[in-house]
Amino acid sequence: MTRNENLYGTKVVQIPPPEFVIFYNGEKDMPEETPLKLSDMYRLKVEDPKLQLEAVMLNISGSNNSRLKEACRTLKDYAVYTDKIRLYSKEQPLAEAVERAIDECITEDVLKDFLTKHRAEAKAMSIFEYDQEKHIRQEREDAWEEGRVSGLKEGQDSGLKLAETIFRLFREGKTTEEISASSGLPAEQIKELLGQKK
Repeated sequence: MTRNENLYGTKVVQIPPPEFVIFYNGEKDMPEETPLKLSDMYRLKVEDPKLQLEAVMLNISGSNNSRLKEACRTLKDYAVYTDKIRLYSKEQPLAEAVERAIDECITEDVLKDFLTKHRAEAKAMSIFEYDQEKHIRQEREDAWEEGRVSGLKEGQDSGLKLAETIFRLFREGKTTEEISASSGLPAEQIKELLGQKK
């Protein structure tokens, strides 16, 4: 696009606006089109992120986005290929499911040229890129981590509120026993929090 442009000059080189697309072909029920923002992944949420990237995720699994797949044969064929692997892997080991899908696709003229020339690479990618057991384990780990972080935050929030209550009652002149009765914490623990000798 910029081959004939003066890239080292002072004039701005005009380019077409970029479009970022992600193709989704998983089993989860998803809308045909989902807008995604890079800033949704940032740990700290900011109102005006300095780097923002917007993409659209297009669901190509099953009958989704059929007009798009009809317009792009390779995309349609890829969706058929991955659907076959997913279906066959439910009834046989993944390596066998991939072999079966490749054989059927070649017979049915689905990605035929590519699968014929690059059979070994396609098989390896299909087996090693998607390890279902690893994926399920990672999903569980993510859910557990989310729960742990949420629990820690709740614990920290409630612990902070309890500590604030204890210090407020102490400033109001309440005795350790009175604070203990209000907070439900043992008097020894309250003395420790307040830095008093036991």
